[in-house]
Amino acid sequence: MRSRGRKPPRTTHATLDPVTPQSGLFRAVADNPKLRPKGGVVLEHEHDGIRVQYRASNQCDHVDWRTFLAVAALSGIDGERFSARDVDPPLPTLWDRFLAQGVAETKDGLRLRTTSYAILKEAGLTDTGPNRKRLTETLIRLSSVRQFLFKGSRVVSGSNLLSFAHDEDSGELAIALSPQMARTILGESKQFVRVSLADVRTLKDSAAVILHGVFSARLRPRDSRPASYHVDTLAELAFGPATNAATRRKRRGRIKEALADLARLPQWQTLYDEERQVAVIGRGDRARISDVSHTPR
Repeated sequence: MRSRGRKPPRTTHATLDPVTPQSGLFRAVADNPKLRPKGGVVLEHEHDGIRVQYRASNQCDHVDWRTFLAVAALSGIDGERFSARDVDPPLPTLWDRFLAQGVAETKDGLRLRTTSYAILKEAGLTDTGPNRKRLTETLIRLSSVRQFLFKGSRVVSGSNLLSFAHDEDSGELAIALSPQMARTILGESKQFVRVSLADVRTLKDSAAVILHGVFSARLRPRDSRPASYHVDTLAELAFGPATNAATRRKRRGRIKEALADLARLPQWQTLYDEERQVAVIGRGDRARISDVSHTPR
Protein backbone atom coordinates (compact mmCIF):
# COMPACT_ATOMS: atom_id res chain seq x y z
CA MET A 1 0.00 0.00 0.00
CA ARG A 2 1.34 3.38 -0.95
CA SER A 3 2.15 5.60 2.03
CA ARG A 4 0.70 9.07 2.02
CA GLY A 5 3.08 12.01 2.07
CA ARG A 6 3.37 13.92 5.28
CA LYS A 7 1.06 16.91 5.29
CA PRO A 8 2.78 20.31 5.43
CA PRO A 9 2.19 22.73 8.36
CA ARG A 10 -1.13 24.55 8.23
CA THR A 11 0.09 27.95 9.40
CA THR A 12 2.04 30.64 7.57
CA HIS A 13 2.22 33.40 10.17
CA ALA A 14 1.19 34.50 13.64
CA THR A 15 -0.51 37.83 14.30
CA LEU A 16 0.67 39.55 17.48
CA ASP A 17 0.80 42.92 19.17
CA PRO A 18 3.88 45.05 18.29
CA VAL A 19 5.39 44.94 21.79
CA THR A 20 5.65 41.27 22.78
CA PRO A 21 8.09 40.16 20.01
CA GLN A 22 10.63 42.83 20.98
CA SER A 23 9.97 42.96 24.72
CA GLY A 24 12.96 40.85 25.79
CA LEU A 25 10.61 38.26 27.25
CA PHE A 26 12.10 35.70 24.85
CA ARG A 27 15.89 35.21 24.61
CA ALA A 28 18.32 32.70 23.13
CA VAL A 29 19.36 31.22 26.47
CA ALA A 30 21.19 28.00 27.26
CA ASP A 31 19.27 24.72 26.95
CA ASN A 32 20.92 23.49 30.14
CA PRO A 33 18.68 24.62 33.04
CA LYS A 34 21.77 25.06 35.25
CA LEU A 35 23.10 27.73 32.85
CA ARG A 36 19.85 29.68 32.56
CA PRO A 37 19.50 33.08 34.26
CA LYS A 38 18.28 32.70 37.83
CA GLY A 39 15.36 34.60 39.32
CA GLY A 40 12.35 36.40 37.90
CA VAL A 41 12.16 38.77 34.96
CA VAL A 42 10.43 42.18 34.91
CA LEU A 43 10.40 44.06 31.61
CA GLU A 44 8.72 47.32 30.62
CA HIS A 45 8.07 49.09 27.30
CA GLU A 46 6.24 52.30 26.42
CA HIS A 47 3.86 52.07 23.46
CA ASP A 48 1.37 54.76 22.41
CA GLY A 49 1.17 56.22 25.89
CA ILE A 50 0.69 52.81 27.53
CA ARG A 51 3.33 51.24 29.74
CA VAL A 52 3.43 47.50 29.01
CA GLN A 53 4.96 45.37 31.74
CA TYR A 54 5.82 41.66 31.68
CA ARG A 55 6.52 39.66 34.82
CA ALA A 56 7.90 36.14 34.49
CA SER A 57 9.22 33.74 37.08
CA ASN A 58 11.75 32.40 34.53
CA GLN A 59 13.35 33.67 31.33
CA CYS A 60 11.54 32.35 28.24
CA ASP A 61 13.72 31.00 25.42
CA HIS A 62 13.67 30.52 21.63
CA VAL A 63 11.71 27.26 21.87
CA ASP A 64 9.10 29.01 24.02
CA TRP A 65 8.91 31.69 21.31
CA ARG A 66 8.43 29.10 18.55
CA THR A 67 5.69 27.48 20.63
CA PHE A 68 3.97 30.77 21.42
CA LEU A 69 3.93 31.65 17.70
CA ALA A 70 2.45 28.24 16.85
CA VAL A 71 -0.31 28.63 19.46
CA ALA A 72 -1.12 32.16 18.23
CA ALA A 73 -1.18 31.04 14.60
CA LEU A 74 -3.39 28.01 15.28
CA SER A 75 -5.69 30.17 17.39
CA GLY A 76 -6.14 32.44 14.38
CA ILE A 77 -7.40 29.44 12.39
CA ASP A 78 -9.21 27.24 14.92
CA GLY A 79 -9.63 29.44 17.98
CA GLU A 80 -13.05 30.08 19.50
CA ARG A 81 -14.07 33.12 21.48
CA PHE A 82 -14.84 32.62 25.14
CA SER A 83 -15.21 34.82 28.19
CA ALA A 84 -15.80 34.85 31.93
CA ARG A 85 -19.50 34.28 31.19
CA ASP A 86 -18.97 30.83 29.66
CA VAL A 87 -19.70 27.91 31.96
CA ASP A 88 -18.95 24.77 29.94
CA PRO A 89 -16.02 22.71 31.30
CA PRO A 90 -13.10 23.25 31.05
CA LEU A 91 -13.78 26.92 30.21
CA PRO A 92 -14.15 28.26 33.78
CA THR A 93 -10.82 26.67 34.72
CA LEU A 94 -9.05 28.11 31.68
CA TRP A 95 -10.51 31.55 32.31
CA ASP A 96 -9.78 31.57 36.05
CA ARG A 97 -6.14 30.77 35.36
CA PHE A 98 -5.75 34.05 33.46
CA LEU A 99 -6.13 35.91 36.80
CA ALA A 100 -7.63 38.69 34.69
CA GLN A 101 -8.13 42.18 36.06
CA GLY A 102 -9.38 45.49 34.72
CA VAL A 103 -10.35 45.63 31.04
CA ALA A 104 -9.20 42.03 30.49
CA GLU A 105 -12.07 40.81 32.70
CA THR A 106 -14.66 42.12 30.23
CA LYS A 107 -13.11 41.06 26.92
CA ASP A 108 -13.02 37.77 25.02
CA GLY A 109 -10.15 35.34 25.01
CA LEU A 110 -9.48 32.61 22.46
CA ARG A 111 -9.74 28.91 23.22
CA LEU A 112 -7.92 26.36 21.10
CA ARG A 113 -8.43 22.60 21.10
CA THR A 114 -5.33 20.97 19.67
CA THR A 115 -2.66 18.33 20.28
CA SER A 116 1.00 18.29 21.18
CA TYR A 117 1.74 16.89 17.74
CA ALA A 118 0.02 19.83 16.02
CA ILE A 119 1.84 22.48 18.06
CA LEU A 120 5.24 20.85 17.58
CA LYS A 121 4.62 20.55 13.85
CA GLU A 122 3.66 24.21 13.42
CA ALA A 123 6.61 25.30 15.58
CA GLY A 124 9.02 23.34 13.37
CA LEU A 125 9.91 20.85 16.09
CA THR A 126 9.97 17.08 15.74
CA ASP A 127 7.38 14.99 17.56
CA THR A 128 9.54 13.11 20.07
CA GLY A 129 9.17 12.18 23.72
CA PRO A 130 11.72 14.79 24.88
CA ASN A 131 10.03 17.51 22.79
CA ARG A 132 6.60 16.64 24.19
CA LYS A 133 8.05 16.94 27.68
CA ARG A 134 9.68 20.22 26.68
CA LEU A 135 6.33 21.44 25.32
CA THR A 136 4.69 20.89 28.70
CA GLU A 137 7.52 22.80 30.38
CA THR A 138 7.10 25.62 27.86
CA LEU A 139 3.34 25.89 28.41
CA ILE A 140 3.89 25.99 32.18
CA ARG A 141 6.45 28.76 31.71
CA LEU A 142 4.24 30.78 29.35
CA SER A 143 1.18 30.39 31.58
CA SER A 144 3.11 31.97 34.46
CA VAL A 145 3.95 35.15 32.50
CA ARG A 146 1.80 38.12 33.51
CA GLN A 147 1.27 41.14 31.30
CA PHE A 148 0.07 44.47 32.69
CA LEU A 149 -1.01 47.62 30.86
CA PHE A 150 -0.49 50.85 32.80
CA LYS A 151 -1.70 54.40 32.30
CA GLY A 152 0.46 56.37 34.65
CA SER A 153 0.56 54.35 37.85
CA ARG A 154 -2.86 52.78 37.30
CA VAL A 155 -3.25 49.19 36.03
CA VAL A 156 -5.72 49.38 33.14
CA SER A 157 -5.60 45.69 32.32
CA GLY A 158 -3.73 42.60 33.42
CA SER A 159 -3.68 38.84 32.86
CA ASN A 160 -1.46 35.83 32.26
CA LEU A 161 -0.47 35.31 28.62
CA LEU A 162 -2.25 31.97 28.36
CA SER A 163 -3.66 29.03 30.28
CA PHE A 164 -3.89 25.37 29.37
CA ALA A 165 -5.30 22.01 30.39
CA HIS A 166 -4.35 18.53 29.18
CA ASP A 167 -6.82 15.70 28.69
CA GLU A 168 -4.86 12.55 29.55
CA ASP A 169 -7.50 10.26 28.02
CA SER A 170 -7.82 11.88 24.58
CA GLY A 171 -4.36 13.44 24.44
CA GLU A 172 -6.01 16.73 23.55
CA LEU A 173 -4.69 20.08 24.74
CA ALA A 174 -7.00 22.95 25.59
CA ILE A 175 -5.07 26.22 25.37
CA ALA A 176 -6.51 29.65 25.93
CA LEU A 177 -4.97 32.98 24.94
CA SER A 178 -5.78 35.86 27.26
CA PRO A 179 -7.98 38.75 26.06
CA GLN A 180 -4.87 40.92 25.79
CA MET A 181 -3.18 38.41 23.48
CA ALA A 182 -6.40 37.51 21.61
CA ARG A 183 -7.27 41.13 20.84
CA THR A 184 -4.90 41.37 17.88
CA ILE A 185 -5.85 37.97 16.45
CA LEU A 186 -9.55 38.89 16.67
CA GLY A 187 -8.93 42.07 14.65
CA GLU A 188 -9.76 44.38 17.55
CA SER A 189 -6.46 46.25 17.40
CA LYS A 190 -5.33 48.56 14.59
CA GLN A 191 -1.68 47.89 15.42
CA PHE A 192 -0.31 44.42 14.82
CA VAL A 193 2.66 42.55 13.38
CA ARG A 194 2.79 39.33 11.43
CA VAL A 195 5.63 36.94 12.23
CA SER A 196 6.30 34.37 9.51
CA LEU A 197 6.20 30.85 10.90
CA ALA A 198 7.45 29.60 7.54
CA ASP A 199 10.61 31.62 8.23
CA VAL A 200 10.90 30.42 11.81
CA ARG A 201 10.60 26.79 10.74
CA THR A 202 13.49 27.39 8.31
CA LEU A 203 15.87 29.05 10.77
CA LYS A 204 18.40 26.84 12.55
CA ASP A 205 20.14 29.33 14.83
CA SER A 206 18.43 30.16 18.15
CA ALA A 207 19.63 33.78 18.13
CA ALA A 208 18.35 34.16 14.55
CA VAL A 209 14.91 33.00 15.69
CA ILE A 210 14.82 35.69 18.39
CA LEU A 211 16.16 38.46 16.13
CA HIS A 212 13.67 37.48 13.44
CA GLY A 213 10.86 38.14 15.92
CA VAL A 214 12.35 41.46 17.05
CA PHE A 215 12.79 42.77 13.52
CA SER A 216 9.45 41.44 12.36
CA ALA A 217 8.08 44.03 14.79
CA ARG A 218 10.60 46.79 14.00
CA LEU A 219 10.89 46.54 10.22
CA ARG A 220 7.83 46.66 7.98
CA PRO A 221 7.98 44.61 4.75
CA ARG A 222 6.93 47.60 2.61
CA ASP A 223 9.52 49.91 4.14
CA SER A 224 12.66 50.11 2.01
CA ARG A 225 14.76 51.59 4.81
CA PRO A 226 17.09 49.08 6.50
CA ALA A 227 18.24 49.42 10.10
CA SER A 228 21.82 49.58 11.37
CA TYR A 229 22.82 48.10 14.72
CA HIS A 230 26.08 47.63 16.55
CA VAL A 231 26.79 43.94 17.06
CA ASP A 232 26.68 44.35 20.86
CA THR A 233 23.19 45.85 20.62
CA LEU A 234 22.04 42.87 18.57
CA ALA A 235 23.64 40.52 21.09
CA GLU A 236 21.73 42.14 23.93
CA LEU A 237 18.47 41.84 21.96
CA ALA A 238 19.13 38.15 21.36
CA PHE A 239 20.76 37.04 24.62
CA GLY A 240 20.20 39.79 27.19
CA PRO A 241 22.88 41.93 28.89
CA ALA A 242 26.42 40.53 28.91
CA THR A 243 28.03 40.20 32.32
CA ASN A 244 31.68 40.35 31.21
CA ALA A 245 34.01 41.02 28.26
CA ALA A 246 34.56 37.32 27.49
CA THR A 247 30.82 36.74 27.14
CA ARG A 248 30.54 39.82 24.93
CA ARG A 249 33.26 38.57 22.57
CA LYS A 250 31.68 35.11 22.32
CA ARG A 251 28.29 36.58 21.57
CA ARG A 252 29.65 38.67 18.71
CA GLY A 253 30.56 35.45 16.93
CA ARG A 254 27.09 34.05 17.63
CA ILE A 255 25.48 37.15 16.14
CA LYS A 256 27.47 36.77 12.93
CA GLU A 257 26.13 33.22 12.63
CA ALA A 258 22.58 34.45 13.33
CA LEU A 259 22.85 37.15 10.64
CA ALA A 260 24.04 34.56 8.12
CA ASP A 261 21.05 32.36 8.99
CA LEU A 262 18.65 35.30 8.59
CA ALA A 263 20.17 36.21 5.22
CA ARG A 264 19.21 32.78 3.86
CA LEU A 265 15.53 33.73 4.11
CA PRO A 266 14.11 35.10 0.84
CA GLN A 267 12.65 38.29 2.36
CA TRP A 268 15.60 39.24 4.58
CA GLN A 269 18.98 40.82 3.86
CA THR A 270 21.93 41.41 6.16
CA LEU A 271 25.29 43.07 5.75
CA TYR A 272 28.07 43.02 8.36
CA ASP A 273 31.06 45.36 8.67
CA GLU A 274 33.72 43.46 10.62
CA GLU A 275 35.87 46.53 11.20
CA ARG A 276 33.10 48.72 12.62
CA GLN A 277 31.21 45.77 14.09
CA VAL A 278 28.01 47.12 12.62
CA ALA A 279 25.25 45.14 10.91
CA VAL A 280 22.53 46.35 8.53
CA ILE A 281 19.27 44.42 8.40
CA GLY A 282 16.60 44.82 5.73
CA ARG A 283 13.24 43.16 5.21
CA GLY A 284 11.09 42.81 2.12
CA ASP A 285 11.55 43.07 -1.64
CA ARG A 286 12.02 46.83 -1.49
CA ALA A 287 14.81 46.82 1.08
CA ARG A 288 18.11 47.97 -0.37
CA ILE A 289 21.31 47.23 1.52
CA SER A 290 24.42 48.66 -0.10
CA ASP A 291 26.63 49.84 2.77
CA VAL A 292 26.87 50.19 6.53
CA SER A 293 27.34 53.94 6.64
CA HIS A 294 24.15 54.41 8.63
CA THR A 295 24.54 55.46 12.24
CA PRO A 296 24.12 52.25 14.28
CA ARG A 297 21.71 51.99 17.18
